[in-house]
Amino acid sequence: MSASTTKNTLLFVPLFVAPVAVYFWLWQSYAVNIPKWDDHALKAFVLGFEAAPTLFAKIQTLFAQHNEHRIFWTRLVTITDYALFGRLNYVHLMFVANAGLVLLSLILVRFFQKNNISVWAAAPIPFLIFTLAFWENTYWGMASVQNFWVVVWFVLTMHWLAQNRPNRFLLAFVSAFLCVFTSGNGLLACACGAVVLLAQCNWKRLTAWLAFSGALAFSYFITYQKPVGIPSPQLDAKVFLKGFLGFLGAAAECLATGDALKMCWFFGGLLLLISILLGSVAIYKFGRGWFKKPVLGGGYAPVFVVSVLVFVFFNALLVAYTRSGFGLMTLVTSRYKIYSVLLVATLFCYATALVWPYVQRSRTQFFYVFATLMPALFFFVAANHFHLNDTLKLRQFLVTSQFNNTTNTPAANDSVSVAVRRIYQPPAVFLDSLPIVTLPAPVFLPDSQNVSVLKSTDGFTFAMPNYQAQGLGDDGFYLIMRSKTRAYVFPAERLRREGIVNLLNFDGYFQDGAVVRVPFIETVPDYYRLHLLVRMAGKGRVFPTDKIVRMPPSKDAIVQSNW
Repeated sequence: MSASTTKNTLLFVPLFVAPVAVYFWLWQSYAVNIPKWDDHALKAFVLGFEAAPTLFAKIQTLFAQHNEHRIFWTRLVTITDYALFGRLNYVHLMFVANAGLVLLSLILVRFFQKNNISVWAAAPIPFLIFTLAFWENTYWGMASVQNFWVVVWFVLTMHWLAQNRPNRFLLAFVSAFLCVFTSGNGLLACACGAVVLLAQCNWKRLTAWLAFSGALAFSYFITYQKPVGIPSPQLDAKVFLKGFLGFLGAAAECLATGDALKMCWFFGGLLLLISILLGSVAIYKFGRGWFKKPVLGGGYAPVFVVSVLVFVFFNALLVAYTRSGFGLMTLVTSRYKIYSVLLVATLFCYATALVWPYVQRSRTQFFYVFATLMPALFFFVAANHFHLNDTLKLRQFLVTSQFNNTTNTPAANDSVSVAVRRIYQPPAVFLDSLPIVTLPAPVFLPDSQNVSVLKSTDGFTFAMPNYQAQGLGDDGFYLIMRSKTRAYVFPAERLRREGIVNLLNFDGYFQDGAVVRVPFIETVPDYYRLHLLVRMAGKGRVFPTDKIVRMPPSKDAIVQSNW
């Protein structure tokens, strides 16, 4: 590495670190050690791992099926962290998962270096990746490790294979193994790896890879059972196309000022056209050296890019086919946005590789970097502002869910409950110190703040159109529902102020008004008196109302799960 290259790299470090630091600052501000949904399955795993009598039995628990996946990597991280700290900690899992984004970014930056492109051209990469666009993965222990690291392991596997070097080939075996046993779609690493080795005309490695892939597939499916609760695949062509484009363009949700789905469809269509254009160039370069030793199938860049594009598009097809039954908004959920952002980053990497020989010979290099960095910086700001509201709702959902579950569930002394309390300690939350069950003397809200109640087929909606309260974190408005024997707390939904002028506005982040939706399935049937909890600047106050509602039995079917 030349002295100038080293200097550029060192100067680039602060630019790379800045969005990473902002992201992890936001993460630690709102992360909470409370399990969400199938996070609870990790409790059973830890107990089962401890109880396993033999080493082979312990290995079986690591590789056991979870829904349609084998989450070995998630369980390995979990049991390692548990062994180190003596407690199951979901925040630690989130940290490991988010650290995977750092590795993913470094691989993409390395793409520039391997193609003799100034590292400054990679400046947009961290601003694309380190945002709250992935908020659900960012703050969800099990899902974060699985959904982030399957992408990291795949990209790392293609990075190793594309270099066509013996020691990198051995490393690819390790990353491919972890890719497969992180999430079901990790099996694509085997197929894409075979195509890469075929293009490199390395028959010995290809033979070894096929044998290795066959062993992985056999191990994955030998005891596989089809999970329950998955809707039938979507066969409607129009819905499938919308789901496919929405998946590809999901990253653009934060740019929408109206219908978010339409924005994602448009952006997905644009990315599809760009992918066809750049993918065709990459495939041409990829196959140009076919059967011509020792040519690297067109070089590192096209091999790597084609592999990642195949991975993203196959996932888009698979998810659109299997998940559209949940509704089209499911296709743009934050759990899948990593693929949309990866597509944008990969296309940017390859476009830069194609134009750099022309840009670097002129004085336009600075303008190219500036022109690509500004949209990435705008996306960084817009995504964080837009999805901060989602982040706050998730945190408040977790905090209130913990309160509802612990307050309304008698302390059990059976062996399972005792064992769970031994391995997992719920964190203290602000609701613990509030007088929820024994409420203060009535101090009613002003008439302008009265609550309207609307009943639907599956629950109640409580609205306060004139509610005015700002504040992030745990601040906000909560509905307390109290019967003679139980108390539930539900957070309100507030709308953020939209418009480009508000992208840096966090003091007045929310519009006036708040809504609380309470499904019947969330409470035990009974009569409940309503109270309002307003929390501002870290202090809460409870206001009784004159409203009483009857929560009937829910008609919704309970979704079967494995936790």
